Amino acid sequence: MNITKRVNELLLQGHCCSQIIMKMGLDKMQKENEDLVIAMKGLSQGMYAGTVCGTLSAASCLLFLLSVSMGQDMSTELTGWFEKEFGVIDCPELLGDDPVGASLSLCPEIIQRTFAEVLEVAERYNLSWVEITNG
Repeated sequence: MNITKRVNELLLQGHCCSQIIMKMGLDKMQKENEDLVIAMKGLSQGMYAGTVCGTLSAASCLLFLLSVSMGQDMSTELTGWFEKEFGVIDCPELLGDDPVGASLSLCPEIIQRTFAEVLEVAERYNLSWVEITNG
């Protein structure tokens, strides 16, 4: 999967950051769940309340979808990585004084890098994307 290309395709289709993370994860799992993808919109723009970045929130949800039993550890690891990479985890702080401009330039990069990290975290935990476990 070419992450950059897929992110751009999904952006052009009108998906937001959190929907893109989940959609790419479901694609990787060879599953479809349009209702879940639609619901991910609620995480966008810091849950529309200026809190945690929707990309990070959706990535955490995706890790739990991969493995409930390891989800907390993986999510904690991902959040630490995210904060180290981007300096903050809250959407308004990431976007700064120009949220519209930043969302066009910065958000695609955040989505790409975060999804790549999700792939790496899943690999470190020896998780299969096709054989999902809820244990």
